[in-house]
Amino acid sequence: MKSFTLVELLMVTIIIAVLVGISIPHYLDKRFQAHEQKARFNLSQMHKAQKQCWFEEDFTGDGDPDNRYADVGEDAILETYVGFSLDDGHWTYAINSGDASTFDMQATHYDGSHNMNIDQDGTLTTDY
Repeated sequence: MKSFTLVELLMVTIIIAVLVGISIPHYLDKRFQAHEQKARFNLSQMHKAQKQCWFEEDFTGDGDPDNRYADVGEDAILETYVGFSLDDGHWTYAINSGDASTFDMQATHYDGSHNMNIDQDGTLTTDY
């Protein structure tokens, strides 16, 4: 009865370890790219929600829309329009500024290494 030698088993183990070592960084990069695409989509949805908020939201409670964008601290208003949490576990979304004519929103990666911003014109900028 023939069996595998220790050297043969060790070689197979080394080959598998090398293949795993090559594939894990590629997998992690692709996973980050997928989360980044999701953040870009979420920012575009928040951009649309801000536009809708401008036309519909009554911030003063007088029954009429105030025709302004949601501002810092009014993030929860946007959650009702977009239908997702402003913290998805990978990115955190926030309003940096908002008034009658302009707004700026930001997505920040959970480790703080990546930021994306979108403004009232739909211009998306990154700082990485």
